[in-house]
Amino acid sequence: MIRLICISIIATLLYVPGCIQSGYAQSGKAGTPQPGAARPEIGRYCKVYRAGEGLKVLLLRVGPEARNESLVALDGFDHPWDGKIFKASVAKADGRQEFTIQHNGRPFVVLVFRERYGQSTLFVPKYGTEETERLLSYSEDLSAECKPDILLSQYLNQQKK
Repeated sequence: MIRLICISIIATLLYVPGCIQSGYAQSGKAGTPQPGAARPEIGRYCKVYRAGEGLKVLLLRVGPEARNESLVALDGFDHPWDGKIFKASVAKADGRQEFTIQHNGRPFVVLVFRERYGQSTLFVPKYGTEETERLLSYSEDLSAECKPDILLSQYLNQQKK
């Protein structure tokens, strides 16, 4: 009986609501890093964008800031990329930021921010009836709930599979 009570208390303490229903950056779902495992430097905060109809895009700087790399997590749409976390290179020029991933061995621009127009756009390969281009808007509430360490752990776990 005492063992069951202890397990219930531990399970309750481990659960902390996160920012995405499916579990992205949600405490308790990422797994525990192994002792001594090297983890890259990450940004202190995530940025979360919405594209309507449940689609969310999470961004997190990974590695030293000078390397211009970011994790891009996609969630909430009927596409093979749903639930995936990509490592993207970030290029900044002429009031634009472009996030480029490797897709089928080739560079693919997945995200573009146009500072001058205040516009953010997600691009994905054609799949079924899903749109290939979606406008995004920043979500301050979801960004505040997102946990950078958890998102990194999920990315590292995805890389092991």
